[in-house]
Amino acid sequence: MSVDTDRSFGVLHVSTDDVAGGAGRCAYFVHGRLRQFGVDSRMLVGRKQSDDPFVRPLSEIENPRAGIVTKARRFAGRRVRRLRSSAQRAGTEPFSDGRSQRDIQWTGIQARFGCSLVHLHRVEGMLDYGRFFRNLPSDLPIAWTLHDMNAFTGGCPYDFGCGRYRDRCGACPQIDSSTEEDASRRTWSRKRRLFARMDPDRLHLVAPSGWMAHQARHSSLFGERFRVSVIPNGVDTDAFAPRDTAGARSILGIPVDARVILFVSPSLANRRKGGAPLLEALGRVRLQLPDAQLLTLGKGNLGKSDLPHTPIGYTSDQRLLSVVYSAADVLVVPSLQDNLPTTVIEAMACGVPTVGFDVGGVPEMVRPGHTGALAPAGDAEALAEEILELLATPTRATRMGPECRADAVRRFSLDLQARRYSDLYAELLDFSASRSRAAEYRSGRALDRPPRRARS
Repeated sequence: MSVDTDRSFGVLHVSTDDVAGGAGRCAYFVHGRLRQFGVDSRMLVGRKQSDDPFVRPLSEIENPRAGIVTKARRFAGRRVRRLRSSAQRAGTEPFSDGRSQRDIQWTGIQARFGCSLVHLHRVEGMLDYGRFFRNLPSDLPIAWTLHDMNAFTGGCPYDFGCGRYRDRCGACPQIDSSTEEDASRRTWSRKRRLFARMDPDRLHLVAPSGWMAHQARHSSLFGERFRVSVIPNGVDTDAFAPRDTAGARSILGIPVDARVILFVSPSLANRRKGGAPLLEALGRVRLQLPDAQLLTLGKGNLGKSDLPHTPIGYTSDQRLLSVVYSAADVLVVPSLQDNLPTTVIEAMACGVPTVGFDVGGVPEMVRPGHTGALAPAGDAEALAEEILELLATPTRATRMGPECRADAVRRFSLDLQARRYSDLYAELLDFSASRSRAAEYRSGRALDRPPRRARS
């Protein structure tokens, strides 16, 4: 698949990370594939871990006076750090108030990158929303991929079903607040003022899942004001491909005849990722399948499992990841709320079916009976039953493997994702150019130009 290189433009991806974390990796892989297609793609990141020369760290263009902040902002920063610590102790993702002591000057970005369009990814803690959006040129198109809900909430990446982002936030359960005018309400109010001033035609939201698009459209901050497109995440289906199961298990030190259950999460202790119901389900599985084993990939501690457990730790190496997936009989995704977890797509590309809860974007990937199975949200007993049904009939899981692989290649390839983004960029730039021309004619500036020479 190729991109129309006649449509020349430069896109700058802004992300907290390049190759770390699910959102960072998604941004980086799209950037890399766009460059392969001839698109002038660059990245600006808060933390650079790759050796890609087209990825630059924020520190290179920060305002040298960024460290000089007001007392109020310094106090606010301490308050947010306390809230983040509280969230981490509670096993949830960090709270963010949309502010940062780091200062990005648009003149520095333009001098360094010369982009025609900005594509935001996860930027919490990296960008100060107010300063960043106010300093951008009014005619610069912005695409913003919603890797989580933070952009339209009062600070949480996921709301755990509280639904307060549909009103004005406040009394936030994730920061253990019973006060309406709390940090979440103040953050929501600042975002409200910012987005209310923004031209709705210059900001285009992208949701990896239909579920996330629905949440954004029904939020009080975005509502129907901004356009939302759905572009699913993609993976490199050459890097993620089925490998020999026996060989993969030998590499990882897992018995060849074991029934292997894989759980993947950047943080195994993240409550949203469903470690508690998973452990309960595994206790039930152990009673009926003594040869079942747990394989985990991620940082932190899941907790005590009733199954023999092989922890791999965290890695971003795609080849090693494909080995880990290929060693499994089934991937379990017990998330209590999730967008479009790339782990499911990676497993599918390796020919591994998924059992998960019927939440968020998971049912947009898993087709029950074909590429896996779904259980009601939070129902550990039903989750165990679905895992057992797959593992107790190995031929069923084996039959699903080719369908998983075919679905991943057809629906979630990185090439397809990059093509969709390239088409969106071209649409946004064409629309921006047409508006600029219309504005020139309305102002009379276009009349001062010499007439175009007629083509012979």
